[in-house]
Amino acid sequence: MVVGVSGITELGQRLLSITGPNSDERDNIYFRVLSELGVELAIKLKEATPRGATNNLANSTSFHVRVLQDPESRDTIYQLVMTQDADSNQFVYRPIVVSGRQPGRMPPALALQGWVELKWGLTGQEAVKGAFRLARHIAAFGTQPNDYIQKVIVASAPEIQSASNNLGQQLSIHISDF
Repeated sequence: MVVGVSGITELGQRLLSITGPNSDERDNIYFRVLSELGVELAIKLKEATPRGATNNLANSTSFHVRVLQDPESRDTIYQLVMTQDADSNQFVYRPIVVSGRQPGRMPPALALQGWVELKWGLTGQEAVKGAFRLARHIAAFGTQPNDYIQKVIVASAPEIQSASNNLGQQLSIHISDF
């Protein structure tokens, strides 16, 4: 098993790819094995995802198997694509959870208001003020990184190795920017 980490994806896509000769039977086997692995990884990723006020990030966890053809080698490429694409008022927050946030600029207070309402029990103008205070605190102190995705991949090594053994192929996990 090869694990290569080159960054964090803005859209939360996770690619797990294998290559091999094209055949209908092999396509069916690869699709089935990657789908089973996708279910296992999605469950683990959803469980490991930090919980905010709404659980939108955890609940946005999904996967699909994509089949492509390499234009040069004509090999078929099978990709298990894991995604977490939740946003809060059009603000994608998964990268902030994973990477943390350095002190400096304030995050958008509106994006924090729902969290403040549910976690602190504030409503109306008090929730707006609370969100602003939280945004100022984050600007002053930042937030700690939580690379829960990498932890899930490491913890899932036995399942990934089992899928690799079932396919007779080496699986490669790529976490990268798009």
